[in-house]
Amino acid sequence: MAIYEPLKINPQADVITLTDAQARMSNWRFLVRSLYNPAKGFAPNGVFIPLTDILEISKLKDQVKEVVNAETKEKIPITIVGMRTYFAMDQKLDVVGNLRAIDYPIKAILIPVFQKNSDRQQVDEGDFTCLEDVPTYDLIAPVPSITGSKDAIETNYSIYDITQPCPKLCDPQSDLY
Repeated sequence: MAIYEPLKINPQADVITLTDAQARMSNWRFLVRSLYNPAKGFAPNGVFIPLTDILEISKLKDQVKEVVNAETKEKIPITIVGMRTYFAMDQKLDVVGNLRAIDYPIKAILIPVFQKNSDRQQVDEGDFTCLEDVPTYDLIAPVPSITGSKDAIETNYSIYDITQPCPKLCDPQSDLY
């Protein structure tokens, strides 16, 4: 309902019109209608990703410059070019239809994505642009995980579960809600 007009946003790539976004959300709602209760606020509309977490993951572009092939032990120079989102659920659905997203929330797990530098020879070093004609790979690597205790560190993987589902954390006034 409310469109906020900031003083100025510089030109951006890959933005779409509000009409296109509304059409895509309508297509999404049609898809999930058979799984979730059709009442407004019951079907999952999206996920919220805190900016602090996006910035933390983006630091990997400066920290990870190579990977090691587990089989050959070859070091492969890489460039982190983005993140991939996989949709997931904490629990298995045991029923279909008339669900509430608050009870069965769709989550998004984020994984850093890289391209091999040998495939990116036409790009200058320090350019993190994802080349569309070059394969991308999920960076799934062991990562020390900080837990609630200062002394306890577990080893997990570079798979980030940092999102909050919508309708739990939403803007119900949005034209896309």
